[in-house]
Amino acid sequence: MDVTKALMAVAVLAVAIAAVNVITTITQIGKVSGYYSSPIETGNATLIVQGTAAINFSNNFINWSTGYIISGATYAYLHTNYTAGQVSTYSSGGCIAPTCGALWQNISSGLRLQNVGNNNVNITLISDKDAAAFIGGTGPVYQWALNYDGNGTSCVSGLIDTNYANVATGSVRTECGNFSYTPNNLIQIDLLVGVPGNSPAGSKVSIITATASVL
Repeated sequence: MDVTKALMAVAVLAVAIAAVNVITTITQIGKVSGYYSSPIETGNATLIVQGTAAINFSNNFINWSTGYIISGATYAYLHTNYTAGQVSTYSSGGCIAPTCGALWQNISSGLRLQNVGNNNVNITLISDKDAAAFIGGTGPVYQWALNYDGNGTSCVSGLIDTNYANVATGSVRTECGNFSYTPNNLIQIDLLVGVPGNSPAGSKVSIITATASVL
């Protein structure tokens, strides 16, 4: 019986010594491997913003309403922002409505285009009609001119038709290079229409399409 107790005591002692060795080994491994954390740790958050090319006409409708050319006049010119020195086609006998025209509305703002995306873009314009198809009659006039409305550096590479230029059917024109997406950057597209005295009666509609392409 005494021998058995002695053997059990030796076994318990051996187990205790083994446990101490295991704890000591784990502690040493933790120290060697850097298991103990630093008092300062960092994390991070990440995402990707996708680039978009998006433009918007804040004013996309011009309506001079209904009118006619008064007796003795050969032309009536309708406009959104007329400057005499900018008109490249001006017939003698024509004048700015309502002097030579009656009832047409006075329009003081052209089409207004804004970059609402998050990329600088190039802007092209195209019209579905030229002067003959839009107005008709003898020697009609249909022109556009572009100017800044807001930030004068909206087009980093500059505007092209800053003076009135004839609108051609189906002709794609790059009118603004590197149009910035900075807030309040606007381009105004002004129109000048010359209605000859023999322009056919009826509704006149022309569609101007602006397209943005990422640089």
